[in-house]
Amino acid sequence: MNEQVARLKQDLQTIQAALGLDIWTRRDVRRGLLGDLAGGAAGLFLALWNFNGGQPAAGLIVFLVVLAAVIVLKDLGYRSNPAPAAGSRREIAFYNRYSIVGSLLIGCYYFWAQRIGIEPPLVFASTIVMLGLWYLFYAISAPSRGISIAGAIPLTLCGFLLPDANGLSQMLTWLGVAACLGCWLEAALLLIALRQAGGATGGSQGGAANPPPAPAASPVPVRPETPLSAHAAY
Repeated sequence: MNEQVARLKQDLQTIQAALGLDIWTRRDVRRGLLGDLAGGAAGLFLALWNFNGGQPAAGLIVFLVVLAAVIVLKDLGYRSNPAPAAGSRREIAFYNRYSIVGSLLIGCYYFWAQRIGIEPPLVFASTIVMLGLWYLFYAISAPSRGISIAGAIPLTLCGFLLPDANGLSQMLTWLGVAACLGCWLEAALLLIALRQAGGATGGSQGGAANPPPAPAASPVPVRPETPLSAHAAY
């Protein structure tokens, strides 16, 4: 009977793979959680730095360097995973292509807008709006990326509010608050996903004494770790 239950679980994992739901393992989600916590801390630093009168350019450079380091370390971690979920490499490749294209387009707009004489505060604000919308389109492009909406909405709203800020320092303060809020909201949702997955695993183990009858199924390769569907860890 236990063998039949194991085969049923394997078939369910095969169905998840066919539907593209087997994106992230628990290890991937934990890595994404740590990355969101670090990104939120960087946003909080940017907000406090500018709120207390620090040099805006220096604070922005530190903020961007930390974000870049988080992205690189997460990418290296995903690629070094010895037992990735079937869809994780596909998702990472899509995210990298999407981010590169978005960075190029938004960067070109930023320099073009400056060249034609748009006021710098409006250029900065509209760039943040485009960045937030680009992230929002990523979030709604697939159910497995929906958690990114929590980060995209604060960033987009911040961009719309930035023209009302009083100077660059206040603009960066608001941007830091939005980045902190978005990253930590994503982290909270990832933590909920981890706890729900842990509870589901515990419940299935507790009910293993009297497993329900299951039809025989063809054996498929066993995955070392059960994926978490519909939670984008990137």
